[in-house]
Amino acid sequence: NASTTTNGAQSFGGAVTVGADTTLSASATTFGSSLDIGTHAVTLFTDALGIAGSATGRGAGSVRLAPKDATGSLGVAGGAGNLQVSQGLINTLAGVPTLTLGRADSTAAVTVGSLVLPADLAISDGSGSVAFTGTVDSAAGPARDLTVTTTGMTSLAGAVGGARPIGVLTVSGAAQLGGGSIVTSGAQTYAGAATLLADSALTGPSVSFGSTVDGARALTVNAATTSLGGAVGGAIALTSLTTDAAGTTQLGGNVTTTGAQAYNDALSLSANAALSGSTLQLGGSVDGAHTLALNGSTGVMLAQAIGATTPLTGLSVTGPLQLDAGVVTTTGAQ
Repeated sequence: NASTTTNGAQSFGGAVTVGADTTLSASATTFGSSLDIGTHAVTLFTDALGIAGSATGRGAGSVRLAPKDATGSLGVAGGAGNLQVSQGLINTLAGVPTLTLGRADSTAAVTVGSLVLPADLAISDGSGSVAFTGTVDSAAGPARDLTVTTTGMTSLAGAVGGARPIGVLTVSGAAQLGGGSIVTSGAQTYAGAATLLADSALTGPSVSFGSTVDGARALTVNAATTSLGGAVGGAIALTSLTTDAAGTTQLGGNVTTTGAQAYNDALSLSANAALSGSTLQLGGSVDGAHTLALNGSTGVMLAQAIGATTPLTGLSVTGPLQLDAGVVTTTGAQ
């Protein structure tokens, strides 16, 4: 492994071929020609980067580009930051197999403007915040993945995948969804607590919330597999919740809305759950060895079999009931 640290700038005039895992740390780094990383891991800690030629690699080759210091901020595609990573530079670095922006030990912010993904991109920001202030789309060609890793807040203020869907979207920490629409060709995973800042429609093969979801906004999920791992509306009730007819929604806690809840797909209970809202419409089957409490102030509709595959342990209904289920099976009280 090689490591070069300078207080000032580092400049490489000719073509550079990397022969071992390498870390360069400098106030500014310039490659006057091409950069070939081969199969090696290259880490560039710098507050300015220029690459005049192409950037290429193969196999396990990777580039991490980050501010020189952990307190340095990062601006991507026009966002504010000490280290500026333009859309053009991202396009150049798309020639390497794996690209990561940011430091794992960062305490500063990452701000991203409107971004087009020419390749899969990972953003790592330690405990700092990551703010997407514009839209995010894939470039022409295959859908590209976006992974955000931080213990801080990730905010998505613009539409994602509106022009061209992105591939897999993974957010490791807390998330604020404010862009209205997120469209992916792969899975969407929000591991931390999620807050809705705008009415949100999430579309993809699977959508998974690993923790709570709150915000006085409407949430629509169009996915074959939907997972709600924590309480929904527990701190701030949603205005409504709707799932599409395809596949299954897994409930891992209570769901509270000020308006309607419409589950057009099958429900699978992974924990005891209480659904509270105005109108509750359960359009698919319901299964799971847990209790289900339905509190619909203006009505509850059960359209398909309840507990036919896996009996519920208990079922209670508060509010006017329309029962079209045919079969309701519980091991405990109804």
